[in-house]
Amino acid sequence: MPKIVMPMSALAVSKLKAVGWHAVGGVSGLNLQIREPQNKSSDGPMPKSWVLRTHIGSKRVPLGLGSYPQISLAEAREAAKRMSDAIRQG
Repeated sequence: MPKIVMPMSALAVSKLKAVGWHAVGGVSGLNLQIREPQNKSSDGPMPKSWVLRTHIGSKRVPLGLGSYPQISLAEAREAAKRMSDAIRQG
């Protein structure tokens, strides 16, 4: 049984800083991935991207939805819903 995550607000998503995968709720499998900067000596922002982690057949597949903040939380949820529906329909 998958873990149900309470939907995060856009403000809560903007405050995420820890490196890793962060389930944001609203759509099953929607995550914000935060990575270390490629140039660790710079104090620039950490790269963040939206990823839908889903199953296609028997394989778990990460599907990129775009980078944050260019893609908002609402846009990422809508895109994830459309992609999930398309996967279910084949």
